[in-house]
Amino acid sequence: MADDHEPGDQDLQVFLTRDYGSTSIRTARHAGAVEKLRAGAWIARPDPEEARWRMRERNEKARCHALDRQLRSAHLFCLVSAALLHGCRVWQLPTGADVVQKNTATRARSRDVRRHSFSVPDHDVCQVDGLAVTSLERTLVDCARFLQPRDAMVIVDSGLALLSDPDKWHREESDSRVETARVRLLARLDGLGGRRGVRRARAVITHADAYAESAAESVLRWIAVAHGFPPPLTQYRIDVGGRTFFTDLAWRVVDGQVTRIVHAEFDGELKYGGELGQRELVREKEREDLIRERGDTFRRFVSGDLRSLPRTIQRLASAFPLSARASFRPVPDLLGVPRPARYRRRKRKPES
Repeated sequence: MADDHEPGDQDLQVFLTRDYGSTSIRTARHAGAVEKLRAGAWIARPDPEEARWRMRERNEKARCHALDRQLRSAHLFCLVSAALLHGCRVWQLPTGADVVQKNTATRARSRDVRRHSFSVPDHDVCQVDGLAVTSLERTLVDCARFLQPRDAMVIVDSGLALLSDPDKWHREESDSRVETARVRLLARLDGLGGRRGVRRARAVITHADAYAESAAESVLRWIAVAHGFPPPLTQYRIDVGGRTFFTDLAWRVVDGQVTRIVHAEFDGELKYGGELGQRELVREKEREDLIRERGDTFRRFVSGDLRSLPRTIQRLASAFPLSARASFRPVPDLLGVPRPARYRRRKRKPES
């Protein structure tokens, strides 16, 4: 069994109807203390000020804890559920848990459970917050194989960081740890031959970057690399005016006899909210002005851009000279159509 990993979600409060009784649960629900998580399971009502994405992430982790107590036969969590439990970032949270469970106690199927029957050896199983999950390395490889490349890139970026503990201030030492972890992940694919998703997984792991600091940064980089842009430098260091800055993505672009840097950054909606946000906005403006004085080019993106591939690609490409764009070649194994959050199920034929 693999080493245990403890991201620290022990504070999740899940209440089962079978433990507390329907009367107590009903009283708590009417008092606004709990809300329904799934059939027979409830969770403490979240802080109304809590960010929506954080609330959804918390609920999905809590769903795993509830299922662990409700499922009757042996099981372990895998894929996106395992990634969440390990502490990986996830771009698109599905409503439901991924569970490896070969034997089920009932023919009934729950809409919020995606059951898988692939084999997981003991050395690829670990405990996270008391739950049996696929090991971090196995989880990253599975996600790279079976998820759409965009979603897989977000998970593998953050998982690679968990495995290697990168430090953007000391890149040389960090790069060695990152590449060692990458080699271990790629080695897991070598014994899988031509099985489903291996080529895609190899492309995702090869292009994963442990220095990505947010899911949006990972998606922005995936858009660029999958559609033919050269792999960018992440957390690019700039020393200017006696100060040190890092930009999310950067490319060195040769334009005739001139070499310049193209920077791309993602701005979250909450980044500039309120008084503190306004001060941050002023600092960002000063920072960008200093960098532009070097002759560099800036492109800023928000969440709406990431939902429009043509617009993002066009804006990014406009920062490159035509001579550079002529050499852009998409990476087929990184391209894919994102699937909806709730995976579609085949309709079960009526029994005769």
